[in-house]
Amino acid sequence: MSFNRRFLHRQLVIMTITGLMLLAGFSTSIQSQPILEFSVGSNYANPGDIGVEIPIYVVNTNDTIAGFEFWLQLSHPGVASFQVTVDTTGTLSSGWQFIDSRSLSGVNADVRVVGIANSLSPPYNPGFGPQDGSIPLIKVFVDAAPIPDTMVSRVTEIIPSTFLDNFGFSDPHGNSIGIVTDSILDTNYYVCNAWVGPDCLDSSQVLPGMPFDWMVVSWDYYAYLDTTAVTVSAGFISVLPEFICGDFTIDGGVDINDLTTFVDYMFAGGPLPQFWQAMDCDASEALDVIDLTCFVDFMFAGGTFPLCFPPE
Repeated sequence: MSFNRRFLHRQLVIMTITGLMLLAGFSTSIQSQPILEFSVGSNYANPGDIGVEIPIYVVNTNDTIAGFEFWLQLSHPGVASFQVTVDTTGTLSSGWQFIDSRSLSGVNADVRVVGIANSLSPPYNPGFGPQDGSIPLIKVFVDAAPIPDTMVSRVTEIIPSTFLDNFGFSDPHGNSIGIVTDSILDTNYYVCNAWVGPDCLDSSQVLPGMPFDWMVVSWDYYAYLDTTAVTVSAGFISVLPEFICGDFTIDGGVDINDLTTFVDYMFAGGPLPQFWQAMDCDASEALDVIDLTCFVDFMFAGGTFPLCFPPE
């Protein structure tokens, strides 16, 4: 590296002024309200179920979305695995010209999905405008593992990665949504190994704090996800143990013993069985007198079949 001492001071001054101007010009305003909300849906499955649907949702308040990329991972791959396929039927990405899905790990513990509304060939698809999250962006699928009822860990979170290499949304012009560009000052120090008069013919970079002959100041630019503008939420898949709705005693059938046990639990301090959801007749996620009335009606008055909320 050739260097001349006469230019050291002038170069340092120019770089410092330029850096300050760039820093002022590239300052970024922070959003006070999210402009994009990305969330993964949840679902329940029986052991060994194939193709359990997991909807993916977005809420976008301002922009038109014409491209997206996201990467989902399972927190507990022993509970389920991804199918490397997606469904756009009835979703916001229906009719998009390019949809691709694949497992980056190669073992289906993850799935990466990319969508582009409009490629170079017609017909033109502009993407979709602001949404309230009522229609899925796209649907992915998981296969539930054939785990035994004795297995304790039966839930795996479906976690979206926010690594920018695998997460992003863009408008029809290719502008990223919620991605912020910022800068950081970078200073490197050099020592000359061979001076010939005022010129350095060979130099080496040294660590900060060591003696040096000159320094070079520059600005490095990097991008990150503005979490005040974009929120990301995980979902889950829960593989249910085998139980019969109404079988509060877990003896394989529904009879008066189940109602008696339920009454004992509700009004006499009786124990709560392992799967309390077996008596959640109205699927309200709570046990109350409405559930008791529901089962009495079902068992003795021809009432509707109980719903039962599945256990998490």
